[in-house]
Amino acid sequence: MKEQKAKVYQHRWAIVALVLSLLVVAMAITWGVVGARQAQQTEDYRRQIDNQYRQAYYTLTYRVSNLSDTLNKLLLVQGGELRSSLLLDASTHAAASVTALSTLADTHSIEKTTKYINQIADYCMSLHKKISRGEPLAEEDRDNLIALYQVLLEVERGLMEAGDEVEQDGYEWMTALSDSEGAFAVFLSTLESTTIAYPSLIYDGPFSDALETPTPEGLFGRELSALEAGEVVAGYVPYTARSVEYLGAIEGSIKGYRFRISTDRGDYDVEISQKGGLLMEMDTDVSPEDTTLDEEQAVQYGADYLSSIGLDTLQCVWVSNYNSVYYLNFAHTQEGVICYSDLVVVKVNAQSGDIVGAEALGYLYHHTERTIDPPTVNETEARQAVSANIEIHSVRQALVPTDGGKERLTWEIYGKVGDETYFIYVDAFDGQEMKIMRVVDSANGKLVL
Repeated sequence: MKEQKAKVYQHRWAIVALVLSLLVVAMAITWGVVGARQAQQTEDYRRQIDNQYRQAYYTLTYRVSNLSDTLNKLLLVQGGELRSSLLLDASTHAAASVTALSTLADTHSIEKTTKYINQIADYCMSLHKKISRGEPLAEEDRDNLIALYQVLLEVERGLMEAGDEVEQDGYEWMTALSDSEGAFAVFLSTLESTTIAYPSLIYDGPFSDALETPTPEGLFGRELSALEAGEVVAGYVPYTARSVEYLGAIEGSIKGYRFRISTDRGDYDVEISQKGGLLMEMDTDVSPEDTTLDEEQAVQYGADYLSSIGLDTLQCVWVSNYNSVYYLNFAHTQEGVICYSDLVVVKVNAQSGDIVGAEALGYLYHHTERTIDPPTVNETEARQAVSANIEIHSVRQALVPTDGGKERLTWEIYGKVGDETYFIYVDAFDGQEMKIMRVVDSANGKLVL
């Protein structure tokens, strides 16, 4: 009997031990799940903060680069409305640079640097107001702009080098910014050092601007249903369609439909307008390994494609090659005048010659038949309106968009100053420079800024 009771007790204790073991295991699993969840939340938060710093860095580099480019143009432009517009642009980029820099440097002292960039914003606005009052810029004003630009080149160069080092070493931006001996901390410290001679200026005033949303002018034809659009969309793909899949409607100022079209050259995503069934965008994945086509061949492929879809009044005005894909900018021409607002971009595989993309939103927004008055400023006078430092390579007439959403007839002057390439636009009626653009080589191919 005692032996039987002992066995019962042993059995009960075994059950208790098993239950306790299961509880311990369950608690361990629970703690592990909670711990893992907390660890994931911590990692997500860390990644979010790091992304904010990374975005601030890219915003800063973008704004500083544009500010540098704008100051460069200000040193070349002769006067008039273009100088006033560039001064406004410089003030905008400078103000945005300060905001991004303050995010990156919240644990560092950047008093001198912030003051310097704010000086650029306010000084450029001061010069803009001076021009608006009809007062000419003095030689001292130009000297101040040169001083600001020279210092900014140092800032831009240091910013790029510090960012490259952070990215190449695989650092998180949180780590990079907290490391007092790291590349970015050293960069910020250098900006505050006495080795950079920040100019002293007298300036006044704040600054503001506004944007306008365009209304599409190039739409024509009747409203199509999704079914009707599906019957015409394959005509925009340069290769025979195997299947057409409807992906949905597009809202916005230009309503449309989205389709996926399968061909023997891959799948194309195509968007066409509801009104008239006109091409909005077309794209496909492509990864060429090399460039075998020259620019002339690529332009011909692009022109043939545009002609096949009824756009045969366009002329190629710009070519850029990025990752062995040609980006071809075609603009509508009327009476020999290039209408830059009516723009279509065609992408050509630089290895195979395939048409791999197109975007015609600029054309749909702006295309219309214009009444173009003859210029009162001739080509010779336009050439004389630009800096004598420009070595002019070509001159042609062009309608260019203005900030007020209108257009102005100009003489487009393409030329060089040393190794720098520029497009300068001279008003065809008053002979004033109204726009200047600089060509730069970048990781994204040739750009016009």
